[in-house]
Amino acid sequence: MGRTLVALAIFGAALLASVAGSPAASAASYSYVELEPGTPTASSGANATAATTTFAIPVFALYEPGGGPTNSTATEEIAYDLSVLFVGQGTSPLVNWTLSNVVAGSFELTLVLSASQVSAVEHGDALVSLNATLQAEAGGTLAASGTIGAATLSAAIAPPTWWEIWFGASTPPPNTDSLYGVLQFLAWMDGTTTGRALYMLTTLVAVSLYLWEGHKLARARVAAKPSGAS
Repeated sequence: MGRTLVALAIFGAALLASVAGSPAASAASYSYVELEPGTPTASSGANATAATTTFAIPVFALYEPGGGPTNSTATEEIAYDLSVLFVGQGTSPLVNWTLSNVVAGSFELTLVLSASQVSAVEHGDALVSLNATLQAEAGGTLAASGTIGAATLSAAIAPPTWWEIWFGASTPPPNTDSLYGVLQFLAWMDGTTTGRALYMLTTLVAVSLYLWEGHKLARARVAAKPSGAS
């Protein structure tokens, strides 16, 4: 009888477990949080020869292994504790960075890098390290970390400039504050598809006006000629 009761108890426990299913995973069941950078946009400084580039990089916070995004509270905790380091020839803190758009599972990192730093990262000689900690639901802490490397910076999409949009040129036009500048500007225009099209349009308009004025002059001469004159 005792063995029968034990067997029934084991069977009942197994039945309850199968009906209830596995317990829901919580942040305490994960090992760490991965800070995964997305595709950034990039813009130069005040002019085309600026010494720095500003990157706007979306960063996604994901529980690992195999978890989903962090909730808004955990994401805000990561953002508050975040440190950003440039790791290359030695490690130095990057002071020129800000965070925005902190929502559940992601935030945007605005990062200003010098030309030498961008070159070092793109050539694989350096990287940008992201690190933070947050409280786990069952106590203790979880590390949140990630890196921004060559693949991320190389994927940066620069907003097009007016000379790229309208003229398809990769460089801005030269200044026209001197005769030499005007000649350089005309040469720059001639090197673009839109510039050559404008030259052709201007030529066609000028020729059309010349022919029209010539036609008007000829008609005026005919109208002014005396009757019967040979």
